[in-house]
Amino acid sequence: MPDAANDGDRRQHSRNVKVMRVARLKDVKLHAECLGLVRDVSPGGMMIDADFPLEIGQTVAIALLDDQELKGDVIWLDGKTVGVEFAQPIEVEKILAKPSIKPDGRRARLPRFKLDKIVTIRADEKAADAQLLDLSQRGAKFSCDLGRVLIKRIPNGVIL
Repeated sequence: MPDAANDGDRRQHSRNVKVMRVARLKDVKLHAECLGLVRDVSPGGMMIDADFPLEIGQTVAIALLDDQELKGDVIWLDGKTVGVEFAQPIEVEKILAKPSIKPDGRRARLPRFKLDKIVTIRADEKAADAQLLDLSQRGAKFSCDLGRVLIKRIPNGVIL
């Protein structure tokens, strides 16, 4: 069986430098989300490691930043590694650039996952019930009796 991930004869665009960037993958039809690891990117597509049941021909949305969503179709599978082809070529440098300032003055954020889970937050001897609203690589947002709470780094002793 040929190794689909390394079959260079099918490429329309040259590969960019290999990257290791976490992205949010979304099944466009089912609105299901998971994390994926972008392994390489070119103007025509991406190779992504995804712990997500994807099928050839399936359309996925990929976000490296919350305000930067790309859509493409899965064109090959090799275990948990998938090849996604974009409908139109992208500007790779723009996609891989560090988070920038948006027109409204806010900084672009890493992908966030919307949640609606009741959790218990514990710090030192205290505990409080809270609603987990969203989660990212850099923190989480909770709603509790004290109002909305943003924890950028979960300190030692905090258990979710």
